[in-house]
Amino acid sequence: MKIKILISRIFICLVLFLNLQAALYFFFSPTRYISSFQLQGDTAIFVVQSIGVLFLMWTIPYIFAAIDPLKNITSLIQAMIMQLIGVIGETILFFNIPSSFFILRGSIQRFIIFDSCGVFLLITSYLLVRKLRNNAVS
Repeated sequence: MKIKILISRIFICLVLFLNLQAALYFFFSPTRYISSFQLQGDTAIFVVQSIGVLFLMWTIPYIFAAIDPLKNITSLIQAMIMQLIGVIGETILFFNIPSSFFILRGSIQRFIIFDSCGVFLLITSYLLVRKLRNNAVS
């Protein structure tokens, strides 16, 4: 039982760490990412920093899920849904971006891969915890 919770916690923490890392990089080093989004002008920095703020907001359920995935299974479910929405939304964006924006398409494609890996890890965590929760209730 403890090993499953530990594995679940590790998977959640990995996704949490990567999301926090992206949030902090986007917020504190926005100029590194402006060209990835094919942005320009004075507002480009603020757009990238805004993405960082969104990533930071996004991490809250992950923190509670990582602390205790069994007790905070609702937070884990919320994190899974949020991550899945990210993949779906990014995929829709990707297919609607004109092919002439190849740099932006590449950036969005990296987000799709990144978030798809997160979905996989979170679903795996959920399945481990759900099985333990069902056994405890029985």
